[in-house]
Amino acid sequence: MTTNLTDKNGTVTPAKKDGVKMAGPARPASIKKDGPLQKLSGYLQEVQVELKKTSWPDKPKLYASTKVVLGAVFTVGLYLYVIDLALNQIMRLLIHTPGH
Repeated sequence: MTTNLTDKNGTVTPAKKDGVKMAGPARPASIKKDGPLQKLSGYLQEVQVELKKTSWPDKPKLYASTKVVLGAVFTVGLYLYVIDLALNQIMRLLIHTPGH
């Protein structure tokens, strides 16, 4: 038994025979297994290509960003120090035993 296919324009495509096997999934090409040195070399080449695409900041921007980061670290550290002192005092008041 054959099947005729018609598209939107009314054109009939050649008949297809039933029972004909379709091709299976494509087989991957034979994969060449690289050794660890070839893999490392390929990885380092890819890293080099990506680093060339990177836009690096100039010195003034780098210094400004460093100042912001150090300021934020100092501020958060000071905040945590103050909170630690306060909680330490609260715990001493709660745990305080008479006679000590």
